[in-house]
Amino acid sequence: MDIQLEKFIERLVKRIDIERIYQFAFPTDDGEQQLKTQLLLVVNPVKGMAPNALAPIVSLCMSDLEKEIPFEMMITGEWSNRVKQGSLYHTYASLPEHLRYASKNRPNTLFPDKNIKGLLELAQYEYNRAREISDEFRAGVANFLAKDDYTQATFMLHQFVETRIKAFKTSVAGVKSTKGHNLEQLIKSIRGTLPGLHDLFPYDELQAELLRKLDQSYVKTLKWLQIEITKEEFDVLLQKCEGAAEEMDRRVALMFSCITAYREKKSVAQEKAAQDQVENKEAKAESYGSKQEGQPVKTLVCESFKDYPWLPEYTSDVNQLLEKIRKNHNPEQITMLNYHTGGFSGGSLFQQEQQDQQEQGGAKVELYLVVIMNNTGPFHFKCMQVGVASAMVLYLNVSYIERKLAEGHRFVNTLWTRGRILRRKSTFKPKFDITEVDWEAIYEKEAKIVENAKVCMNNLYCMLNNSSTLMLDTALLLIRNLYEIGVNTYTRCTLGSRFLECSLGEQVDWSGAIDRKLIDFVYPDSEVQLARLRLIMGIRTVWWKCVDLGLSKTSKPEYTELAREVKHFFEKQLDKTLVQLKQRAEQKKKEAISD
Repeated sequence: MDIQLEKFIERLVKRIDIERIYQFAFPTDDGEQQLKTQLLLVVNPVKGMAPNALAPIVSLCMSDLEKEIPFEMMITGEWSNRVKQGSLYHTYASLPEHLRYASKNRPNTLFPDKNIKGLLELAQYEYNRAREISDEFRAGVANFLAKDDYTQATFMLHQFVETRIKAFKTSVAGVKSTKGHNLEQLIKSIRGTLPGLHDLFPYDELQAELLRKLDQSYVKTLKWLQIEITKEEFDVLLQKCEGAAEEMDRRVALMFSCITAYREKKSVAQEKAAQDQVENKEAKAESYGSKQEGQPVKTLVCESFKDYPWLPEYTSDVNQLLEKIRKNHNPEQITMLNYHTGGFSGGSLFQQEQQDQQEQGGAKVELYLVVIMNNTGPFHFKCMQVGVASAMVLYLNVSYIERKLAEGHRFVNTLWTRGRILRRKSTFKPKFDITEVDWEAIYEKEAKIVENAKVCMNNLYCMLNNSSTLMLDTALLLIRNLYEIGVNTYTRCTLGSRFLECSLGEQVDWSGAIDRKLIDFVYPDSEVQLARLRLIMGIRTVWWKCVDLGLSKTSKPEYTELAREVKHFFEKQLDKTLVQLKQRAEQKKKEAISD
């Protein structure tokens, strides 16, 4: 990469939240790259600002370059949609070989071979179909010229160019054209992807007037009116329109050839990789823990629980529970995140501070487990119990663990590096690449999420508190929303992940992997509070039985106090979580400086 471009990128990423930067140049007919390159800047959305509003910052960062580089800015979502919809321009510009910068831990998942093949087929089909229609209009031009009917010939010429441009815009730019028929606007809309049009249709007075006559032909012909155009003017228009069509066909063909060349190059690389994989099959089997010939597969007992601070009779039930998981799922590994028994809990993997805890004895033991399998199938989350031992079990694929470790995923990194391995297959000896967690970026992201969540909770509480006649069904629905915001935000920010497959009640139970604070807060002691909680957690009862239960005609002001307690609890816990994340980020920053 050019040194000046490196400096430009370094300055730019400090000022704008850039997702990706691509540098590319369109090839010429002989396959050589043009010297004039351009940039595609994919930016993450900024609330209340369009991408073009950031253009002055880009120009400022380019101010000391010898020559300013043309650039286009797009929001991440729009860029992704353009590629998925078959835009040849954005697919070509976004080829991996054009990538100059990508934000951390966000791999490009848009370019598997199957996707590219589908995009090419879609774009080629759409463009060829429209080109056939366009060529029919060109034949109509010739037919009306033979009759010296220049009005109808100009109308056919207008349709010839309009159809071609709209096809080009859909296939190349990935944007469906509007119903408008103004050629002047259509030409402007594709100049960025087809700069050669500027030479064919320069905006001088004479050329602009000719182009307007082409647009007038569409309007006047539909009204059975004649247009004033000489043979010489028509010949100029015909020459320019045919030149534009040829330029569009040429550009589409070049993009097809470049993307096809990338596919072929990638296919050769994949074949070579597959051949290397076959040659190194034995080494890879050892790396990933596959069964090797002559080596019996055993489940190793990595933890016997002899020194755990619980009653001896618990150990038998815990071992039976783990054996049940082994028989049912045959996992590669079983890892424990935390446990609770009586008033005692194991050390939290997800918090910096450890509280003093004492054994109060006499209660069941609860385990929080992650079961790692080659293929989890339909299993995602499950509650199990054997005797006095119960477990909240999360199922994860080996491939998911490998991918997330490479991305620096916080939850998976903590699970893998700090979790307590209870059982493991003798053949499971993975050697995964582990990317360090970017704690500073995580803190900044979670701080924004917490800020938004607290605003939403406060607005809900104000609605509850300020309502003069609040019916019980409405109060329960609003408190349910408070719980959903609080629980989801708390588990996401503290654990580093949230689990969409879980119900709200299961997420509360799963928070025991952190500590028992949320569980103790949510689950009440009295029967009245328990009945209220059942309505909040099983909210469908409120939806479908509110009249039968009298919820829609009863007002209970004490529910405002419950909402205040819920809001206060989650705000307090989220603030503590942010403090710990900030401390972790500062600690890692100091370690990096000292190294």
